[in-house]
Amino acid sequence: MLKKTLKAVCEAVWWYPFEIEEVNFKGNGLVGEDIGLLLTSLELKFHTILKLNLFENKIGFKGAEYLSKALSIIPLQELNLGSNHLGDEAVYTILWGFVESANPIWLSTLVLSNNEIGWTTSFRKVVDQLCQLIKCDSLTTLDMSWNNLKGDLSRQIAMAMESLEMLQTINFAQNLLGASHDNSEPPIYAFTECLN
Repeated sequence: MLKKTLKAVCEAVWWYPFEIEEVNFKGNGLVGEDIGLLLTSLELKFHTILKLNLFENKIGFKGAEYLSKALSIIPLQELNLGSNHLGDEAVYTILWGFVESANPIWLSTLVLSNNEIGWTTSFRKVVDQLCQLIKCDSLTTLDMSWNNLKGDLSRQIAMAMESLEMLQTINFAQNLLGASHDNSEPPIYAFTECLN
C-alpha cells in the first residue's frame, strides 16, 4: 500500500464515528512504521476490535513492538499474522503483549504460520510465552504451520495443549515434528498424546 494511501485510510479510520469489530489489512505490504500508523488511527476503537488480520505483510520487529503494546489493550478474539516472516524475537514480542496484559485474554484464534519460528535460540522464549497463552484456555484454533518446530521445545507446546478444553483446530503442517535431533522421542508423539 502506498504511504499516501495508507495515511488517507488511517485518517478516515480515525474520524470514523462508529465502532469497528474487524480490521483486515491482508496482503498490503505493511512494514513496521505502517503498523504504528494503523494502530494509532485505531486507538479510539481498541475496546471494540475483535478480529485483526495482518496476513502477508512485512511488519518486522518494529511492527511487532507496536502490536505488542496494542495487544495489551485490544480484546482480540482472532489474530492472523501468517506469512509475515517475523522470526522468533518478533513473535516473542507479540506474544508478550498478550501474556503480560493486565486484561483477560479472549483470544480464540491465533495464526502464526510461515513466520520463521524455531530458527534461533530465541525460540525458547517464544515457547514459554506460547505455553502461557495456551494455559489461558481460550484458544480454539492454533496455526503454527510452515515454521521450523522441532525437538524438545515443540514437545513443551504439545504438553501445554493437553490442558486445552476448547481447542478444536490445530495446524502444525510443514514443520519437523517427526524428526528428533537430540536422540529423544520425536515431538509428534507428544502431539498425538495430547489429542487422545
